[in-house]
Amino acid sequence: MQQDAFEKHETDVLNGEKPVEGWSQAKNMTLWADYLAFDIMGDLCFSRSFDMLDSSENHYMLDVLPAGVQGLNIVSI
Repeated sequence: MQQDAFEKHETDVLNGEKPVEGWSQAKNMTLWADYLAFDIMGDLCFSRSFDMLDSSENHYMLDVLPAGVQGLNIVSI
């Protein structure tokens, strides 16, 4: 099950672009790695992907999550 979830998302990342002649446009691979990680975590933890690779609807979570966790630093003191 876990390997299937990873392979599905890996295929999504690799098939997201059509082959082109020469160099393709540069991408921020940090964001793509974050999208991949969120989709895999969603599949493994909640049995449902966040669909970050397929849709930009949930991309806001990458900005909201650090802000939400920042308050935990005060609690841990």
